[in-house]
Amino acid sequence: MLAYHFLQGEDWQRAYRYCQEAGLKAYSHSAYDQAQRYFEEALIAIKKLPRQKAWIAREIDLRFHMRSPLVALGRHEEWGEWIQGAEPLAREINDDARLSNVLNYLSSLHWILGQHRNAIELGEKALNLAERAEHFSHQIAIMSHLGIFFFNIGDYPKQIEIHQKVREQLIGENAFKQHGLASLPGALSRSMLVLGMAELGNFNKIEEIGYEALEIAEQVRNTLTLIFVYNFLAMAYLRLGKVEPALPLLEKGYELCRFSEVQSMYSYTLGSLGYAYLLAKDPRRALAVLEEGTTDENLQASLWPSHPLTVLAEAYRAAGEISLATETASRALKLSDKREERGFEAWAMLVMAGINDAADQFEETRQWYHSALQQASNLSMRPLVAHCHKGLANSYLRLGNKKEAQLENEMALEIYRSSGMTYWLQS
Repeated sequence: MLAYHFLQGEDWQRAYRYCQEAGLKAYSHSAYDQAQRYFEEALIAIKKLPRQKAWIAREIDLRFHMRSPLVALGRHEEWGEWIQGAEPLAREINDDARLSNVLNYLSSLHWILGQHRNAIELGEKALNLAERAEHFSHQIAIMSHLGIFFFNIGDYPKQIEIHQKVREQLIGENAFKQHGLASLPGALSRSMLVLGMAELGNFNKIEEIGYEALEIAEQVRNTLTLIFVYNFLAMAYLRLGKVEPALPLLEKGYELCRFSEVQSMYSYTLGSLGYAYLLAKDPRRALAVLEEGTTDENLQASLWPSHPLTVLAEAYRAAGEISLATETASRALKLSDKREERGFEAWAMLVMAGINDAADQFEETRQWYHSALQQASNLSMRPLVAHCHKGLANSYLRLGNKKEAQLENEMALEIYRSSGMTYWLQS
């Protein structure tokens, strides 16, 4: 009411103050669309005020606030425009700390657009500025993003190194602060750390670290953070082959996505839930959620769009829809290649190998398995390496080549046993 009153009365200073406060309050309750409307009104007000350094700095901060709800809503082009408008303002007042944050947010826009090398380059520039300005929160936010960028290109050791450093620095009260991000880096970095470790087959500490992330996320109740944590801990369980603890996490994430305004994680969440249903031997149920999650509208807003497409292709294969499976896997491969997401691409290669195997195309099957195996080996993705060996073993066995089948099977079993992936010992 105060925001509305002062806007109508053209009391611009107090209109800015109360519109911003109303926006922050709405955001704290995950009312993202409402928060954005208040922030836009605050921007109208602040532009009516004198162009002094203090007010320019506040406008930059306001633009930062405007980014957060739009990230959750999946309206990435819009928040990109607001942040791009902050860059000349930060340079105008020679503010390295705020400029570092501008570059950080712009680097995350490159990530969302699939331009990960550009994201890394800009993120490293941002980190240098934040370190020069000795701004702790900006350094934390930038490192949290940089870790994600390295995860996206399949450099899991580098990603783990960065997110472990963030984890070590975010203890006590600092773990429960947002540090300028739409989600909490204390929880985000820990859940991403778990996910990266799972891709390498390092499962020993995923529960310990994962539950640190859960404790932070569930205490603060930031919706976007909760969705991240539920998804990433669940996916780590699924890489291990543990469906039972993964399903309730994913179902919570799905409900949060459905009944909140978070669109940026909707496709990924449904992709992970569909994967859990596939491992639970329920392909029909998997198809229902996967087809919902891979509509053009949902994929466009998604942070990791190739993941649900890859799982959908596998679900089509399991249902005997080979033509649809091939078409969908091809889309996933093309998308992950375009975005240089080498880990996601390797998983899509594995699925394409299985599709060709189901179609009795042995030569194509062997080629796809070897392509997936080579990429997974280059990226040290031991669980995926094991699946490639197991797939080749089954394929050789159907051809009657028992010697090759036994060799491939032994290599798969060694990884499954040493990694504790008992699900695939029984399947």
